[in-house]
Amino acid sequence: MTVTLDPQWEPPAPPREPGTNGAALGSLILGAVGLCAPFAVIGIVLGVVALVQIRRSGQKGTALAVLGLCAGLAWLIAITAVLITDHHLF
Repeated sequence: MTVTLDPQWEPPAPPREPGTNGAALGSLILGAVGLCAPFAVIGIVLGVVALVQIRRSGQKGTALAVLGLCAGLAWLIAITAVLITDHHLF
């Protein structure tokens, strides 16, 4: 029995290092520009989604997700405080 090797065979590529989670980046961006309440809420949701995805996949971006989540919450609290106190900004 003879074994022939395929001349075009290449060893498999090494596994790629997991990159930064896109939802974490989106959370940071939307949380930072959360002056408009929907952006803040979407930033909060993306932050939570990103943290779950990062935990499951091992991707990078935990700090981005946490910062986006915190920024979105800060904007939401500030907007709520302004609406509750009924102060006019202009």
